[in-house]
Amino acid sequence: MVLEYSIDNTTTPIRLNQTIRVTNFNTSNWNSGSGNGMYLGLGYGCDEMENCDMTWCNYYLSGANGLATDRFSCVDVKTNETYFPINDTITNDVWNVSTITGGHVKAATAKFTTNNFAVRFVRPFRTNDTADY
Repeated sequence: MVLEYSIDNTTTPIRLNQTIRVTNFNTSNWNSGSGNGMYLGLGYGCDEMENCDMTWCNYYLSGANGLATDRFSCVDVKTNETYFPINDTITNDVWNVSTITGGHVKAATAKFTTNNFAVRFVRPFRTNDTADY
């Protein structure tokens, strides 16, 4: 997994532009329409998962044969003391989510093997969350 980021200080608020890339992810056991997929969590200023300010992304293979409509969704969360992600109920500080790669089409008789996935999103450099990093 690779994280690419840039800081845009020409905007108000200052924005943190982020891209997460996962390459050669083993999808050989994924089945079309089964809800198989992945979760990605990116913590800010945490040494552990406990009580961590995070962006939480998921990707589900929902369509038959891996439709190109399958996309990442990302939200602003904070983990609790048992590492469980809780959605930010005040404001979702994750914007402009776009799936760069994913939704690979395969023949009905073929198996997935490995695939590449990438998601891009923006987050304000400073949020108003109580656990803001």
